Amino acid sequence: SDDDDEEEEHRVLGGGVDGRAHVVAGVLGGRDPAAEHPETPERRRVLREALLERAGVLSVAGVVLERAARAPDSDESPLGGFAVEGAWNNYEGLPANFSDRIDQVLARDYGYATFLNGKTDWTAGSHSENVYLDAWTKYVDFPYDVPGAGGWYTELPEKMCASNGTVAPGNESLFEADWQATREAVAFAKEHLRTGSSSPYFLYTGHEIVHPPYRTSESWSNEIDRAKVTVPTWPALSELHPCDFQHSMRKGCTPADVNASWFFAADRVREIRAVYYAMIAEYDAMVGEYVESLYDPESTVFLVTSDHGDMQLEHQSVYKMSAYDASASVPMVIAPAAVPGSKVTVPTQLVDLFPTIIELAGGRLRGSSDGQSLLPFVVAQHSAFNRDFVVSQFHGDDVAMSWFAVVAVLANGDAYKLVKWGDGSLHEDQLFNLSQDPDELTNLVTTSRRRRVALVRRVLEAKLRSVVDYVAVAHDVADYNRRSLEAWIAAVGEDKWRQEIHKPGLRWDTPFDRDVNASLAALDAFRAAAGSGPGLRPCRGALVFSPSYGASNSVLVESPAKEETLRR
Repeated sequence: SDDDDEEEEHRVLGGGVDGRAHVVAGVLGGRDPAAEHPETPERRRVLREALLERAGVLSVAGVVLERAARAPDSDESPLGGFAVEGAWNNYEGLPANFSDRIDQVLARDYGYATFLNGKTDWTAGSHSENVYLDAWTKYVDFPYDVPGAGGWYTELPEKMCASNGTVAPGNESLFEADWQATREAVAFAKEHLRTGSSSPYFLYTGHEIVHPPYRTSESWSNEIDRAKVTVPTWPALSELHPCDFQHSMRKGCTPADVNASWFFAADRVREIRAVYYAMIAEYDAMVGEYVESLYDPESTVFLVTSDHGDMQLEHQSVYKMSAYDASASVPMVIAPAAVPGSKVTVPTQLVDLFPTIIELAGGRLRGSSDGQSLLPFVVAQHSAFNRDFVVSQFHGDDVAMSWFAVVAVLANGDAYKLVKWGDGSLHEDQLFNLSQDPDELTNLVTTSRRRRVALVRRVLEAKLRSVVDYVAVAHDVADYNRRSLEAWIAAVGEDKWRQEIHKPGLRWDTPFDRDVNASLAALDAFRAAAGSGPGLRPCRGALVFSPSYGASNSVLVESPAKEETLRR
C-alpha cells in the first residue's frame, strides 16, 4: 500500500529532523570516484567500504547532462542581450538572480540550513575568455598542420596530452584547497548538530582534485601499482571519425612528427593514467572525512557523483567534452539504502538529483522536471522508476561540432549508445553496443549493415527526439555562436578585437600565431558567411588544412614508435 511505501522510505532514510534527512552532496571534476579499478589502493577504499558495503546504491550507467539544478527554460545572453535557449557552453549558466537552485529551494521551501563551498562555477559569464571564444568559433575553419606543428589546439598541451604527469616529492597534498573545503563543510555540519537546531542541513562541496593537469604527491602515487595500469590502444588518426580527430587535436593530443616517439611511448601514457588514479585515491580519502565525521544511517544521506568524467588518454584524448563513456558516464553513490551494496544498471542522469533531493527533504516537485527521483532504487522499489534511456548533449569548447547522445537498454538487455553530430546531415552517426563493447571501439554504423542495426538506430533516434529536437538545437547553437562572437567584437571594438583574440595567455595563441593572417582570414570568412545557411561546418579530418588552398591528403604514415607501442 502507499502507507507501507512511506513507512519503508522513512525507515531506510531515517527520521532526520521531522522526517527530513540531512543531505551531504559531493561532486568532483573527474571520472569514476567509486569505480572498482584494480589500480585503486586497498588502504582507503572509503567509497566502496563505507558507502557501498554499509548501505549504498551505485548507478553505473549515469550520463552527464551538465545540470543538477532546476534551470530556466531560456535566459538572456550576459554579453549580447539576446535570448539564449540553453546552457550552450560554460559562458552560459544560471542567471545571477536565479532563485531555484537546489540549496535555495531547500532553504526557502523546506527549512534547511545550507552550506555550499568548493567549485561553484554555475553562474552565467563566470568562465574564462578562452573557453567562450573557443566555443563561439567552433565552426571557423582555422588553419592547422598536424605533422609539422601538432595542429590547432585550444588547450595547453603541457597540461593535457603532452604532460608526463607530475609527482611531487613527500606527503604534502597538492590540493589543500579541496581539503580545506572538506574541513569547512564538516565543521559546519558538526556545529549545526551541536546547537540542536530544529532544521536539517544540506552540504554541497565541489572538489576540483580529479582534473587536469594531472598531478599528485609521492605518498598518493605510491598507492598505485603501475603493473596493473592498462594502456589504451590508439588507431591511426586517419581511421578516426573526423569529429573525434578534431577533438583530439584541439586537446593537444595529435603531436608533430618530431615528438611522436616520445608522445606515443606506452610507459609515458601508463604514468599519466597512474597519476590520475592517485588523484582518485586522494579524493577517496576526502570523502572518507565526511563519512567518518557525519555518517549516521538514521538521519543522514550521502550522494557522491561527478559533473564529468575524463578520457584518460582513451581514444587519444584527455579531459571531458566527449560523448564517449570515459567522459560522459559517471558513477553515483547514494547511501544508506534498503539493500546494501546494490548496483543499479538502469540509465540515470545528473538531472535526476534535483527531484531525488527534494524527495529526501520530504517534498514533491511541483510541475514538470527533466529528471526523475532515484529514491525507488534507494528503497528497493525499482518498478516505480519508469525510464529506460537518457540523453546527453554538448555544445561548448574543445569540440568542432555539437553532439547529441542517447543511451538505452533495449529488449535484449544490451545497452546501446547513438551519437548524432550536429543536425545529422554532415557526418555519419556513431552506434555502440556498450554491453559488448564498453570501450566503444566498434562503430556498428560503419562495421555492420545488418537490418538490426538500422532498427536500433531508429529506436534510439526516436527516444532522442522525444527529449530534444536536435536538428533545431544544432542550428540554434550555431546561430548563437555567431551572434555571441559579434557581440564580443562589438564590446571589444572593431579596432581592437584582432589583437585581443590571440593575445598572449589565451590557450590557442601559439597555433593562432603560426599564421596570423590566415587565422584572421578564417574569422573574416566565417563572419562574411552570416545568413548563408544554418552555420554548421563539417569536422575536418585532414592532417593539414589551409583556408587558402583547401585540405591536403589525409593519409598519415604512422611512426615506428607508435607501431611498437599502441597499435592493436
